[in-house]
Amino acid sequence: MNAHPIMWGVVVPSNLMPHKHIVVSIVALMMVHFLQPCVSRRQERNADSVETALRGLRDDSVKVHAMVRFAMESRWEQSPRMKRVALGALAIAERIRDDVAIGHALLALGDAQVKGDSTILAISCYQRSLDAFARGGYQSGRIPVLLSMTNVVLSQGASEKAAAFAREGLALSRRFGEPGFEASFLLLLAQYYHPLNMDVTRAV
Repeated sequence: MNAHPIMWGVVVPSNLMPHKHIVVSIVALMMVHFLQPCVSRRQERNADSVETALRGLRDDSVKVHAMVRFAMESRWEQSPRMKRVALGALAIAERIRDDVAIGHALLALGDAQVKGDSTILAISCYQRSLDAFARGGYQSGRIPVLLSMTNVVLSQGASEKAAAFAREGLALSRRFGEPGFEASFLLLLAQYYHPLNMDVTRAV
């Protein structure tokens, strides 16, 4: 699939680029919601505006990527809205068989589950997200999933399993030139290796 990265790292099919003015409109609304410091009530109104705009999109390929971005940027909020948007995006992505959008939607849904203390469901979402990105050939998309997976598994005390995810994420971060993620994985690995009296820089 020929694709072009657009704002905030969203990947959309090249044949949708003529519709980018629609995406720009959605992005503008999102910027109002996320970048403007405002009270909670105003944030809710802005989020309502974004959802209204999303419902008005007719092209599922455009709609799903806009929904995914909205869910990704909001996934750590406690609002049930975020799960609803992520689930809606997942349903559309599965219907049009867009593996990259499926991967993003499942990552957002997994993070939302963590916020709701549903770690078992979160891990299931993360694993499905990793599988979707693999099917779609979007290997760099696996990096943030592996980071979330490492954090959740580590919080459950499964340190060896978490370290395995972290090492995979570290390798991908280095492969795709993501120093921020690389640092995050190194910090997580340090938590694993320090009690073993091992130097993390040598161990990895």
